[in-house]
Amino acid sequence: MGYQRPELHAQTALRGLAAMTVFIAHAGFYKLFPQSSFFERLYQVFFWHNVGVDLFFELSGFVLCYVYLAREFTWTEYFRARFARIYPLYLLGLLALFASKGVTLLKTGTMADDHFTWPQVTANFLLLQDWPLLPHFSSINWPTWSISVEIFLYIALFPLLYQVEAGLKFWPRLLLAGLPVMLLGGIYLSSPPWVDASISFLSPFRGILCFTSGFFACRLGLDRGFRGALPRGVEVVFLILTASSLLFEFPLNREAVVMVFPILVYIAAQQESLLTRLTAIPLLIWLGDLSYSIYVWHYPVLKTLQVALGLRKVHSWNMGEAPLSLRIAYIAASLIGVLGIAHLSHYYFERPVGNWLRKVGLSRLKNGPRPAPASQP
Repeated sequence: MGYQRPELHAQTALRGLAAMTVFIAHAGFYKLFPQSSFFERLYQVFFWHNVGVDLFFELSGFVLCYVYLAREFTWTEYFRARFARIYPLYLLGLLALFASKGVTLLKTGTMADDHFTWPQVTANFLLLQDWPLLPHFSSINWPTWSISVEIFLYIALFPLLYQVEAGLKFWPRLLLAGLPVMLLGGIYLSSPPWVDASISFLSPFRGILCFTSGFFACRLGLDRGFRGALPRGVEVVFLILTASSLLFEFPLNREAVVMVFPILVYIAAQQESLLTRLTAIPLLIWLGDLSYSIYVWHYPVLKTLQVALGLRKVHSWNMGEAPLSLRIAYIAASLIGVLGIAHLSHYYFERPVGNWLRKVGLSRLKNGPRPAPASQP
C-alpha cells in the first residue's frame, strides 16, 4: 500500500476523448447536411457518447480509490475537496445557461419549449435532480444530470465502499470490479421496457454500477502495484476491438463495451502499457484537463450559437436549410467557442477557485478556530 502513485495520463486522455465525443455528438453537425447520407454515417463514430458518460463514472470510482486509499485524510477534507471540484463550475455553467435563455428570449420572443418550475430550479441549484429515491427533475443544463449523480456517488457511495473494502478478499473484489458493468451491459442489450420509461431510476443506477466497478478495479491494482500487464499482442487486440466497437459497433454493440471498461481503465493505469504510450500526447492530455469544463460548457454554448445564428426555431430544427456559410460558421464557432471557453474556464476559474476552497478548508483544519478578540464574549 506504500505504492508511489504516478499521474494517470492515459486515464486523463480517455476522459478528454469521452468529453469531446459527448460535445460533438450533441452539436449535431450532421444535421447541417441532411442531403449527405455519407456524412451522417461518418458522424456516427461519435455516437458512443452515451456509454462515454458511463466511462466517466468508471474513471471517477477508479480515481477516488487511487487518490484516497492508503492516504491520511479527514472526511471534512474529502467533502470540501469534492465540493470544490464540482460545484463552483457547475453553478457558473448553470447561471450562464439562464443567461443564454435570455438571448433566446430577445432573439425569438419566446423561451422555446423550456418551462421551468420552482421545484425544478431548486433541485438543479442543489444538484439533486437525479438522486435515487428523490423526485426526478430534468437538468436545465441538460448533460449535467450525470454531475448530479456524481455528487451522490461522492457523498453516499464512496464512503460506503471505503468502509467495506478493507474487509474483502481478492475474489469479492474481483467480482465487484466486473459484475456491476456486466449487469449494466445486460440491461442495455436486453432493453427492457422500463429502461426508457424510468430514467429517474436508470441514471443513478448507471453511476452506482460503473463507479463501484472502477473503485474495485483500482483496489485490485493497488494490491498488485498495477503489475501484471496484458501481453502486448493481447493488449493490441483488446484495444482494436474496443475502439472498433465504440466507433463502428463491430464486433460488439456500443452498449456491450461498458462490460470491458474495468479492463480498459486498469490498462490505462499501467505506465508501460501500449495505451499509456499511445495517449501520452499533449493534445489529449490538454483535452483531458479541460474535460469537465468541456462537459459543463458545451450545451450552453451550442444553444446560444444556434439561436444567435438563426439555426434553431421553436419546436423545430432548420439547420440544413441555412446558407452554407452560416452552417460552416456554426461548426467553427462551436469548436472554437467550446474549447476556448473551456480553456479559459479551466485555467482561470475551475482550478484557482477549487484550489482556493481546498486551501481555506485545510488551513482551518490545521489551525482550528481563531480565538475571539478580547472585546468579544
